[in-house]
Amino acid sequence: MRAVSIFLSALVLCACGLPKDPDDTLKRVQGGTLRVGIAEHKPWTWDSAGAYGGVEADMVRQLARELDAQVAWRSGGESVLLPMLHERKLDLVIAGLDAKTPWSKQVGITRPYHTIEDPEKRELVWAVAPGENAFQMRVEHFLRQQRPRVDAMHIQLTAATP
Repeated sequence: MRAVSIFLSALVLCACGLPKDPDDTLKRVQGGTLRVGIAEHKPWTWDSAGAYGGVEADMVRQLARELDAQVAWRSGGESVLLPMLHERKLDLVIAGLDAKTPWSKQVGITRPYHTIEDPEKRELVWAVAPGENAFQMRVEHFLRQQRPRVDAMHIQLTAATP
């Protein structure tokens, strides 16, 4: 019984201050700049001459407001943006990403925030820098809050599409 007590005490002491961000992403972004990569994937994301839009871009703006952060956008293809995220040159990548992205082993992938019920049943996620657990948890909390709004928006977008 004493061994169990010592083990539990050690476990509690080790867990203090978790989750952590090795690069302090959440702390740096709050009141600072959120570096976001955006790859076009309508209706989720688009780039119209530097005017970034879409469902996910609108959500990023809301997240930035909640974090009291400015957004620094970087547009490009997933093959450019996801390596930048892996190298921590970006904090977040949005691109209508599917949870089954082959990048899931190199970057952090959020829990799905929306499911598209097509033949493949795609689950949409955002990508974050690997190992930035506190930041990822904050982003996932935000995405959970947005789920009803995103579901309603997707229904409207689907109904508007001929």
